[in-house]
Amino acid sequence: MSPLWPVSDSNLKSGTAAVGQFATMRRWAARTVWVSLIGALLYISARAYSEHLLPLAVVVVVGVPFLYVVLAVDQSGFLLGGLGLGFRPKQWNIGPLLAIRTPEGWRLRHVWQWWLLRGEMTSFELTPKCLRWRHATLKASEPTAALALGASLVGAAALLNQDAILVLAAEAAAYALWPLVPRRNRNDGRWSVGLWLWRWLFRPAIAARTIAIAELHAANQGEIRPRDWDNRWVALAADGETYPEAIECCVGLHYGYASALDRGEVDRAGALLDRIIANLGSVPENLRRPFWVEPAFYTARFRHHHTLATQLLELAADPSSAIATGDLQRARAATHYAGGRPAAALAECEAAYAAMNGSPPTGWGLLDRDLLDALCEDVRRALSVDQPLRGQG
Repeated sequence: MSPLWPVSDSNLKSGTAAVGQFATMRRWAARTVWVSLIGALLYISARAYSEHLLPLAVVVVVGVPFLYVVLAVDQSGFLLGGLGLGFRPKQWNIGPLLAIRTPEGWRLRHVWQWWLLRGEMTSFELTPKCLRWRHATLKASEPTAALALGASLVGAAALLNQDAILVLAAEAAAYALWPLVPRRNRNDGRWSVGLWLWRWLFRPAIAARTIAIAELHAANQGEIRPRDWDNRWVALAADGETYPEAIECCVGLHYGYASALDRGEVDRAGALLDRIIANLGSVPENLRRPFWVEPAFYTARFRHHHTLATQLLELAADPSSAIATGDLQRARAATHYAGGRPAAALAECEAAYAAMNGSPPTGWGLLDRDLLDALCEDVRRALSVDQPLRGQG
């Protein structure tokens, strides 16, 4: 099963063409706004200069570059806050420079993009210990440095008797306060600082589950198979209420299912799948179909219920669904085998191996491959076939 499904708002829309057109229009609108803003600032600066308001003219001209100074202060303060809380940094971004921690040490890269609008850039390696207060404090520290910079500028304006400096103070305050608005990014689903703090205050289980899913996803990407994942993250990922993050709830339960099944805890894995099925009614239809594949496989393979597995596969059989490589064929093979059709199961096993042979399995893929191998052994035994299946190695 693909370990992490996209949860951004754009994925809740139907029609990828319409989504692509909307994204393109939004990018062009953002660029138009930026060009218009810079033009307006240059006009205001020229007007102030012509009226002999030199301080105001200078402040307006440096207004846009000053945003990048605020960004550098903001990210530096965030880094210091994370270090003070005992978190290990994974990457640190200052402007177009990106420092990434690798097994060989830190590497410095240059990022050619509009890094001012890219969102969160400094990240840390989190640990479950005292997660609630440590992570909440970490998120609260993010705008603190920018607010301190704004307060310093207000003090400088009063000390120097230059009201023009208040323009820069307002920029720093706006930059720091905007992330405190509780919202979720429409592009990638990332939470703002305000939404993180709101979740930690009133729905801490959902906040902890979100972090746990991200950490388990990173472990899977790091080629760690499910039975070796941190049990504390697995427990947090499978916890928390459904509303208002139904998709995340099902994703977290899937992580728990994979970990339990890879450890041989078949009954616990089935209980987690039952919870997924109970929560799928809250998931949008276009994202619901991939979640039926694993319950269909489990029902056929471990509960030997051919009829119910067939019904679940009918709910998942959608060519437009983002189903992981080989998963659907594996579920079909288990269903055929549970229905007493080993020949058809053998054909689906062949199809599953053919689909999975594009790249060697890692992480969650190792569990999928083991499940497929065990199933195909039973199918061959039922058919008394001695030769190995093509693609199996």
